[in-house]
Amino acid sequence: MKTRIIAMTALASTLALVAGVVADTHLKLKHLRASSDAAWSEVAAIHAQRIVLAKAALISVTATADPQLLRRLDDQLQRSAAMPASTTMLDDPVAIDAYKQRQGELTGALFMLAAGNTAPTAQLAQLRAQLPRDEEALADARERYRAASAAFNARNSGALASLLRYRPLAATL
Repeated sequence: MKTRIIAMTALASTLALVAGVVADTHLKLKHLRASSDAAWSEVAAIHAQRIVLAKAALISVTATADPQLLRRLDDQLQRSAAMPASTTMLDDPVAIDAYKQRQGELTGALFMLAAGNTAPTAQLAQLRAQLPRDEEALADARERYRAASAAFNARNSGALASLLRYRPLAATL
């Protein structure tokens, strides 16, 4: 009887310890994921603001800009706007790659428009001024994401993380 009580106490202690480790790991992963999500949301917000500014600039130079560039930019704007960013996208590496590709293509087209020989408009001037600031803000947000995702992925390894069903995050945006 005494042996049975000791065995039950040891089992209960072990289960409590395992439950504590699982809860601690879950909380840490949840916090690290929230940091990654926040940085991702910042990147997505900058891109969303860029689309609004780009549409206004595109409309303002329709009569004077190169028609081929305008078609390309309009296509890039529509493709980028059709893929709204959400934090659930972080669980899908293919979607992240597609998002990065579309935003990169849009950025290239916007810089071509900003550098082009079109009649200056207030919207185009605003785009020209905003693009470098956006790139700096994006670089900062991407670095925060990179650090947060690296910490998350380092902690998100092993059987316990698999049991909790956390997926690794993309290393960069």
